[in-house]
Amino acid sequence: MMRLVADGGAVHISLASLADVAPAAVRIVPVEDLPPAPVALAWRRGVVLPPHVHRFIAAAEAEASR
Repeated sequence: MMRLVADGGAVHISLASLADVAPAAVRIVPVEDLPPAPVALAWRRGVVLPPHVHRFIAAAEAEASR
């Protein structure tokens, strides 16, 4: 999606943390008056994930259940 934005083909509501990795051609403007939004992890089904990714998912699930 960031490529599409950088190429001028889209405007995208995204995570503010992407400002750290956005290309220089992309302007990031915080939207302060929106309500909080849920965030989710997503990955392709049927793919063998590396052990560090499994640990990350497990940590995220544990934190979400608190």
